[in-house]
Amino acid sequence: MYKDFLRVLGISAFIVFAHFVFIYLVATNINALLPELDWNHSVAVISDRVYLMSSNDTVFPPLTKVFLNFDANFYFDIVTNGYNKGPFTLTEGMKNWAFYPLYPVLVRLLTPACCSNIDTIFVVGLLISNVSLVFSLVILFFVFKRLGLTENSWLLGVLGIILFPTSYILHLFYTESLFLLLTLLAVYFALSKKYFTSAIFVGISGLTRLVGPVGGIFILVLLLFDREKSRAYKLFVIPLLIIISSLGILLFYGYVYRQTGDFLAPIKIQSAWSRLENGTLYPFQTIYVFVSYLLKNGLGIYKSTYFQIIFLIFSLIGIMGLALDKAFSASHRWALFSYSLFYVGLISSSSSEVSIIRFLTVFFPIYLLFPRLFERNKPVFVLVLSIFSLVQGFALVLFLSKVPGYGN
Repeated sequence: MYKDFLRVLGISAFIVFAHFVFIYLVATNINALLPELDWNHSVAVISDRVYLMSSNDTVFPPLTKVFLNFDANFYFDIVTNGYNKGPFTLTEGMKNWAFYPLYPVLVRLLTPACCSNIDTIFVVGLLISNVSLVFSLVILFFVFKRLGLTENSWLLGVLGIILFPTSYILHLFYTESLFLLLTLLAVYFALSKKYFTSAIFVGISGLTRLVGPVGGIFILVLLLFDREKSRAYKLFVIPLLIIISSLGILLFYGYVYRQTGDFLAPIKIQSAWSRLENGTLYPFQTIYVFVSYLLKNGLGIYKSTYFQIIFLIFSLIGIMGLALDKAFSASHRWALFSYSLFYVGLISSSSSEVSIIRFLTVFFPIYLLFPRLFERNKPVFVLVLSIFSLVQGFALVLFLSKVPGYGN
């Protein structure tokens, strides 16, 4: 296992470094070709957001212009200034309560006190994201092995990650790579029947994203299928696993309550991003709103909306494929299916489709589909990856142009 680890670590590090350099070179050329590109609606967006780095190009120019955009600025604000204080309100626009604390806390802790400046903080943040991505690929290898898949299958899954339309997010001053690493660690230990260790990682992932605790579903399904554990043991352990899996997010919400007086401020503040226009959350609301709008108004929708919804539907089809794929054991199928249903249901529970494709970037079950597709229909596999590559270039242009949905 140790030799496997070192070999896979080397492969993963090379892939991440090569992809980072590729994305950087492509992005800098896009900036050079379209230096003044802006979109009509971006004026309001820019005035509402922090954009701390909009005029700072001192670190490996133009690296900051490429890799500090949209939500990265809020994480940067938390690192440098902490969370906003004061009673909860929506009248003052966007607040950083919507952003979970583990990533900015790690950046703060790992930034040397002697040189805690903008440049150093920025570089430390990128290192955390990219190191997390390297180890995410490594843990994914061992997850694939636990699921009975081969190393070639893992390479195909990694190819899917790298070519996914918004995979550039994994290199940036964002929490996505850290969330992916914690989720895969939780999945690996759950597959190894180390349920409490798995629950600890799920709990920690709740400090990175709202969907973090959903990993607890994966643990519970595997435990229920575990014939080595008695019914009495399961009845005793399940409540403890639920508590541990929820602890991280509850601690964060408790902290925000002390700051704002509102325990649900991290959710309610989403209204400032127009994600809670009707004031409610329910599974797959995004699809319902999209279909309702189409039936009422026809096809006159902002074009990037179609990309978000198409990839959401693609994920739902993939979920059904996992549930029916006899290549996996019954326990694995049901664990993957249950986790996927809750994950996709939660990320699509708001009235806005914005950021759906970004949230799907770290939806690990989708990458299990690539080796299965390769085995069954190679031409379709090539077609899917070709489309992903084209959309990735398009999405990167939109991200650099500050178009909402590809970085916020």
